Amino acid sequence: MKKINRKSFLGLLIGGAFTVWAARSRLFGPLYKSPDLNFLRESRALLEAVCECIIPATNSPGAAATQTHLFMMNYVEKCLPRSVQVIITEGLKNIEQVANNQYGKGFALCSKVEQVERLSDIEHYEINLPGLAGKAQQKLLGKPFFQQLKELTVLGYCTSKPVATGVLQYQPVPGYYRGCIIHLPGQNCQYTT
Repeated sequence: MKKINRKSFLGLLIGGAFTVWAARSRLFGPLYKSPDLNFLRESRALLEAVCECIIPATNSPGAAATQTHLFMMNYVEKCLPRSVQVIITEGLKNIEQVANNQYGKGFALCSKVEQVERLSDIEHYEINLPGLAGKAQQKLLGKPFFQQLKELTVLGYCTSKPVATGVLQYQPVPGYYRGCIIHLPGQNCQYTT
């Protein structure tokens, strides 16, 4: 039988300790922490600026005009599990803290160029593994912060009344089903929930 020498045993011990530390802080950290929902309630301007950067106003209303940030605050506080609440509140704190450190002012007070630059930095620094490893990463660690933030923004935006009725041509449920309809060039897609 092969003997394990001291160096390989020490490497195994240090590697195991690091793995346990990383798993506990990344996997189980959000379970032990309680979300700072007071920060979420107080950061209305921050969330509004982030939503407006994700979906800016063009010929259709932007996310700020449809009050997507209010939907997100309510949804995060009342509908998401505790671990996801921690990820989102900590991510928003990180956005605000880095904006204060880098630009000397809060994220909401930064220019649009600085806001977009900061959010693109966050998106590029999050690690998304491809293929099966990515699926395992999302199952074990959850979705990255910015991906969840974008999904919540799109959900709040598409389900808001101004967008659903004016932009996406919402058809109410009591209407009748037409399986094959003519879709004209330039016509917005139909949205039903």
